[in-house]
Order: sequence, then structure tokens, then C-alpha cells
Amino acid sequence: MYAFLWPFVTEVGLTLGSILDNIIFPFCAFWAMTGLEKLAEMMENPLGNDDTDIHLMEMLHDLEVGLQ
Repeated sequence: MYAFLWPFVTEVGLTLGSILDNIIFPFCAFWAMTGLEKLAEMMENPLGNDDTDIHLMEMLHDLEVGLQ
């Protein structure tokens, strides 16, 4: 909602500065916050089967092979 409602709160003109201040920068802030939220969701459970998870069984297998 932040990225969509912010341009309506501030004064909008036809200059490049107002377009940057009212549309571009708030969208970039929204995009960054959304990315951090998605990253936090992926890191919430690090021991799963996703691409970003720690492959614990593979690490244990490598340790067992190295010990033999």
C-alpha cells in the first residue's frame, strides 16, 4: 500500500524532481523492503529443501566420507 498511496499524499507536479520524489524513490524503498521481507521468510527455516537452505544431510555425508 505504501508504494501506491504515497504519490497521492504529496503534491504532484510535472517536474522531474516531483516525479522522482513522489513515484520513483518510494517505489525503490518499497521494493527494497519487500525484498528484505522475502529474504527473511526464506531464512526463517534454514534446514529445509529450498535452494537457499543449508543442506545438512549432504554436509553430514561429506563428513562421514572424510572420516573413513
